[in-house]
Amino acid sequence: MTQSNDRLDRIEALVAKNSETIDRIGIKVDRITADVNRITADVNQLTTDVNQLTEDGKRRDQQLAEEIKRWDDRFFQLSRDNLMIARTIIITAGTVVILSPVLQALAPAIETVVARLLGVEAS
Repeated sequence: MTQSNDRLDRIEALVAKNSETIDRIGIKVDRITADVNRITADVNQLTTDVNQLTEDGKRRDQQLAEEIKRWDDRFFQLSRDNLMIARTIIITAGTVVILSPVLQALAPAIETVVARLLGVEAS
């Protein structure tokens, strides 16, 4: 019986030791589960942040494209305005060059007509 008791004592010690080991493993599993849950929450938050940043980037790209289009329109309008001013200057200069001899020739006649209308003698 002694041998049986010794054997039972050893089995009982092994069972107790295994029970302690299982308890320690359970505690570690609980810690690991908590860590995994925290990491999962962090990953979900990061995913949300990345999605929000992506949307912000798309919105800013759209705003930039619209701003570039507005500046392009302004530039082309300025170019058209400058072209019209240049065309007006060229036409005016051409008119002056062409008509100045005519006006010089007609100046004495115009002076005489105006003097007669005003009743003053032309010089």
